[in-house]
Amino acid sequence: KKIIDMRNFIDIKFSRFFTNLHADVAGKNWTQYIELEDTIPRDQFYDIGDAPYWHDHYLETYTLKGDYTKIFNKMISAKAGLILQRHELQWIDIDYPWYSTASGLGLNHDIYRAHSLTGGAYTQTTIRLAGMVANLGLRLDYWVPGNYVDDGVRNALKKEGIPFQVQNEYNGYLNNNFSFRGHIFKAHVSPRLGFSYPITENDKFFLSYGHFSQIPDLKYVYSKLGRRASSTYELIGNPNLDQIVSVAYEMGVKHLFNDFSEIKGTAYYKDIFNYPTARKIQGIPPNPDYWMYFNSDYSRSVGIEIYYKRELHKNIFTDFTLTFSQDKGRASSAEDAYWLGGEETLKEWYLKWDRPFKLFYEIGYVRRIGDYIKIHNRPVKFASDFKLILQASMQSGRRYTPMDTMGNRGDINAKTGPIWHRVDIIFKKGLMHSRGRFINLSIEARNIFNHKNVYYINPVTGRDYRAGDPMPPKETEKEMENPARYRAGRIIRAGVDIKW
Repeated sequence: KKIIDMRNFIDIKFSRFFTNLHADVAGKNWTQYIELEDTIPRDQFYDIGDAPYWHDHYLETYTLKGDYTKIFNKMISAKAGLILQRHELQWIDIDYPWYSTASGLGLNHDIYRAHSLTGGAYTQTTIRLAGMVANLGLRLDYWVPGNYVDDGVRNALKKEGIPFQVQNEYNGYLNNNFSFRGHIFKAHVSPRLGFSYPITENDKFFLSYGHFSQIPDLKYVYSKLGRRASSTYELIGNPNLDQIVSVAYEMGVKHLFNDFSEIKGTAYYKDIFNYPTARKIQGIPPNPDYWMYFNSDYSRSVGIEIYYKRELHKNIFTDFTLTFSQDKGRASSAEDAYWLGGEETLKEWYLKWDRPFKLFYEIGYVRRIGDYIKIHNRPVKFASDFKLILQASMQSGRRYTPMDTMGNRGDINAKTGPIWHRVDIIFKKGLMHSRGRFINLSIEARNIFNHKNVYYINPVTGRDYRAGDPMPPKETEKEMENPARYRAGRIIRAGVDIKW
């Protein structure tokens, strides 16, 4: 960070992020997998063989970010910035690897390595006048899918037997987007506005409006690009997917009771467009039908949040947050219609992540470096920090689709399961602080009462699977033995943070 003078600042940051996920059976290469075999008919279990899936992927991202801030006077300041990110993604999926095919990569596979660029530029102006604060901003986000997509689309269009819908998407990618030096890129401009104004000495009104964009999951773009489907249920990517766009509104009031307590009420509304959704493509004979992602879904969120904070003592604080909300849309994931066999509807449903209410409460004791206590009327300073926090949370259970024992379904995600709740304790203690060097000890106990929050819900009873309960058709007693039917129980973690 560079301070040019008291009115001009420059901040430049560079970072690298890397993540890798690998899944196999006992460290085997896919060529070593043993075919699944059920030696005991009708017992619904495989007795010999390996799980039919081998996967490996990594993502590496380099980020360069620069910000410039200028203070014109007491009333006006401005900030502008640039961000550039380079991504490298490698993806390998191999299903049922023991099947003999010409590729030697099992019944179904997806392999690619792609490079792409993302980034943006923004400007923001802050105006302060008679207690009012206004932030006016504009942001440009861009996305360059890369040569893997550009070349893949052009090569695919040269082939015969491409369905009209796919040709239309591929031509749209080449012709309806921006091009720079032979590279296709997509861009979205997002206006943003924030405003706050003091109503009285202790009350403040605030309002915000903004657009936000996010590139879709890259597997929705790159997967099996330009390859002819080998099975009826193959799902391929679409390079013509646009960014997911959110339009958010928020307004509220903040009230100070005194120097030690405050309350804030916020109402929000958010529309999200361009969700990717899998839709069926009619194959041109002799090629089978398959599935492809399209920008066709949306969701809507609305809610009210009440936040209260109070200092009980110089070193003791407490706060709670209560939220009532509703999340609706046409689908909870990009593959909903795919897994339901093509069933699509224009009706809006509750989304899987909808939680009608949430309550969070915490109380904490904090001592910072330099704080002191009196011992025999003499002040003793703390040489390091100390923090002890008790947290409790409660929220609506997971959404589920009710069903009877004959398999008749109710409305999608119409009901919620048993309420989730948990209590956590967080302890942090500085052991040594000296000249920028420190050692911190932390202990976290999550869900200390080991409450069983139900994750998989029996859609007939609306609660966890229990012996003797009625069950949907085609489900067996094994559902009652699935350890994933509950969220994590009691977890205790201890750690040491060292900076030298």
